[in-house]
Amino acid sequence: MICWPRAGLLFSTRHLASTKKIINETVASPLVTYWSGSPYWLGPPETTGGRAVKYSLVPRFKGTAPAIDLTIKPDDYLSQALEKYLRTREAVFEFRVQPQTDPVAMPVEDVSVEWDEEVSKPIPVATLTIDVQDVDSTKGRALAEECETMAFSPWNALAEHWPMGGINRLRQAVYLASQAKRAATSLL
Repeated sequence: MICWPRAGLLFSTRHLASTKKIINETVASPLVTYWSGSPYWLGPPETTGGRAVKYSLVPRFKGTAPAIDLTIKPDDYLSQALEKYLRTREAVFEFRVQPQTDPVAMPVEDVSVEWDEEVSKPIPVATLTIDVQDVDSTKGRALAEECETMAFSPWNALAEHWPMGGINRLRQAVYLASQAKRAATSLL
């Protein structure tokens, strides 16, 4: 373990390796696999009739790499990649649920531990389709502006799908503060 006492943080070499990998990775397109990272409850609230799960959204299409020169990489290159892709074809994702099968190997409180998909196979439960569209059209830009005024929080969920663990409790405070800041900024 490595400890930075002033910040009160404990990191293992595993955490540092994960951080380095993330920092050094260049994402070429927003049309990639997404994972929840943190776990959620799935089942009746306040009972033992459910379990911890993680979610993933997996592309069911080919050709997501944009024809954008990533050595130049403008600030909005991910928007450009999305716009280029959706102009000619839809993007279809499979929504999957991965149940916790071992509370020790698949902890709720340590989101740095990847839940092994060979041990607990994610189960496809829905499909998300993003239709062909012109993201840069007047209508597309108006929708993007509308989205900028919206607020997301994993806590805006049914009790049957409640966020679990310390990271999600922290996220609740951060998202509330972010929403307040964005609302105050939009009034200016």
